[in-house]
Amino acid sequence: MTDWLTTIEGKILQRAVVVLLEPLYEHDFLDCSYGFQAGLSAHQTVKTVWDGLSSMGCDWVIDLDIQAFFDTIVHQHLRAFLQ
Repeated sequence: MTDWLTTIEGKILQRAVVVLLEPLYEHDFLDCSYGFQAGLSAHQTVKTVWDGLSSMGCDWVIDLDIQAFFDTIVHQHLRAFLQ
């Protein structure tokens, strides 16, 4: 089977699963759950977060990548902090 045909079949299968499962689980999502909900996008998520932060007087956000944080932290300091 050619790759493009496999891709098309995969897309059709994915859409069929969405059509079957979406009505079952859509009511379980909270209004603040933007991921994978019909009609909601990442842009709406960012706007909602921005509006919420702005209404609290916050005008900046810190984005951190803590990959391997606990592998590199001085464990003696961590233990002292936790005590």
